Amino acid sequence: MAEGLLFHMIDKLIGKLGSVVVESWNMRDDLQKLVDNMLEIKAVVLDAEEQQGTNNHQVQLWLEKLKDALDDADDLLDDFNTEDLRRQVMTSNKKAKKFHIFFSSSNQLLFSYKMVQKIKELSKIIEALNVGKRSFNFTNRTPEQRVLKERETHSFIREEEVIGRDEEKKELIELLFNTGNSVKENVSVISIIGIGGLGKTALAHLVYNDKEVQQHFELSTACTVESLSLCLCYDYSILPLLNQ
Repeated sequence: MAEGLLFHMIDKLIGKLGSVVVESWNMRDDLQKLVDNMLEIKAVVLDAEEQQGTNNHQVQLWLEKLKDALDDADDLLDDFNTEDLRRQVMTSNKKAKKFHIFFSSSNQLLFSYKMVQKIKELSKIIEALNVGKRSFNFTNRTPEQRVLKERETHSFIREEEVIGRDEEKKELIELLFNTGNSVKENVSVISIIGIGGLGKTALAHLVYNDKEVQQHFELSTACTVESLSLCLCYDYSILPLLNQ
C-alpha cells in the first residue's frame, strides 16, 4: 500500500461528506460523528503507514480494515450522488413528474433511513479502529513532518569515479552554451529530473567542474555548487496531484 494513500483518501472523503449533496439530506449529527472519527484516525494514519514498513503484521491488518471502511465510505458517497442524480432526472422529466410526486416522499424517507443506518454502522467501525489504534502508540503526523532530512552535497567529485555520463554531460554543456540568444535577462534554467539515486547531483557536479564551463561563465574559485542547488529537499506529495 503506497505511503500517504489512506491519509489523502480520508482527506478527500471528509471533503465530500461536507458537500451540498450530502448535507441536503439533513443527517448532520450522524455525518458529523463520522467525520470526527475520520479526523481522529487521519491524525495517526501517516505514522501507521510508516510502521507497516517494519513488517508489523498487526499494523498491516489494522490498515487493511481501515482501507475496507474507507471503501465503504466511498460507496456511501456514490449512493448519495446516484440518488441526487435520480431526483434531478425525475424532476426535469415532465412525464415522470406525477410519478415522482406520488412516490418521492416515501422513497426519500426510505432512502434517508437506509443511509442513516449505513452511516451509523460505518461510524462504529471507524470508532472501533480508533480504539484499536491505542495499542500501537501511533503518533500524530502531518505530511509536512515527513519531509526527508536535507541532503547536503558539495562540488568536490572525482570525474573518474562517475561512469557512463559522458553523453549527458556533453548535452548539458551544449545547452548551457547555446541558450544565450534565446534567454531573456541572462537567466536560464535547465532541469535534471529523475528518481532518487540516478546520479542527478553527480551529473550537475560534473558539468559545474568542467573547465570549459568555468571559463565560459567566469566562475570564481569562491563559487560553490550552491549555484546548481547545493541542498536538495524532498517532499514527494504525488498523491494529491494524482487526485487532482
